Amino acid sequence: HWCASCLAHRRKPTCWKSQHCDNCGTTITRPAWRFGNSHTFCGISCRDVFAYKRKYASLYQRFHEHPNEVAYLVGVILGDGNLRKCSKMTTRVSIACDSKYPSLLRVLNGVCKTLGLILFVEPSVHNHCQSVGFTLPDDLLGEYGRLLAGNKYATQPYPSASIVSNINFAAGIINTDGC
Repeated sequence: HWCASCLAHRRKPTCWKSQHCDNCGTTITRPAWRFGNSHTFCGISCRDVFAYKRKYASLYQRFHEHPNEVAYLVGVILGDGNLRKCSKMTTRVSIACDSKYPSLLRVLNGVCKTLGLILFVEPSVHNHCQSVGFTLPDDLLGEYGRLLAGNKYATQPYPSASIVSNINFAAGIINTDGC
């Protein structure tokens, strides 16, 4: 990262370079050697937002393309789901499924795969209940009426009309009821 002049004179680099933040576009001027070959950010918060967008960007499109799967998933979350904040912008969703019915776990796994969610399966089974879970962005949960604010719901949670009117919503509630 040293310029030809600094190399020729064998001195500490003094060249300055300007680049734009990959997240917000702010111009950053630093010594040239401080810029790496990958992304450039003006601060840690911009780096974190950029990583968040990169990780979860495809979920928004998939959720809008698959309303039946989303309705089923919201029903499952309402049936036996538990929401827990895991970072500033994401929530961990845990669902207790009855392990006596492995077909329900296969259906849930297929729905999560279609929506692009990575399903985590808890290793232990307690009283025939198998816990599974995944992480969702808060603003995506908010679109479907499931957003948390601290340890309490921001408003009385109620799914949108498009979710409630979908028969898969009822199927999700019925499939998970009882664990």
